[in-house]
Amino acid sequence: MKTGIALFTLAFCGFAADRPVAIPSGSTIYVDPAHGFDQLLAAAFQAKHVPLRVVTAPEKADYEFDSAIYPVFDVVEVRSGPFDSITGDTVRGAAKLSSKAGTVVWTHDVPQRILKRGGKSIAEDCAKRLKDLVAKSSKP
Repeated sequence: MKTGIALFTLAFCGFAADRPVAIPSGSTIYVDPAHGFDQLLAAAFQAKHVPLRVVTAPEKADYEFDSAIYPVFDVVEVRSGPFDSITGDTVRGAAKLSSKAGTVVWTHDVPQRILKRGGKSIAEDCAKRLKDLVAKSSKP
């Protein structure tokens, strides 16, 4: 199980664009509606004045947004008694934006303090980061 988590983590977070890619203003983004994050992200785009639109079908989208929350196992040393270590569990979050061709154009490691606040804060953090990548010109 730990191997699967490690491989998923490497596969998900290991890809990054060599240099930031400008996302055309007015581009459409598909977010899987399974957990309601599509609505949270659409509201965050509006609140943060991000000129991107969330669409309900992947075939209508220029980009696909994906996110994951996964466990991270930390080992903390304890120097008392017969046990020399204990395991502490925590979680990490990551987000990525891919083009229709499957090229990852943006990745973001969501900070632990944001994860603790919940979905709305995660969506607003992602919107704030994406706003920096949106080109000032409109979509062709």
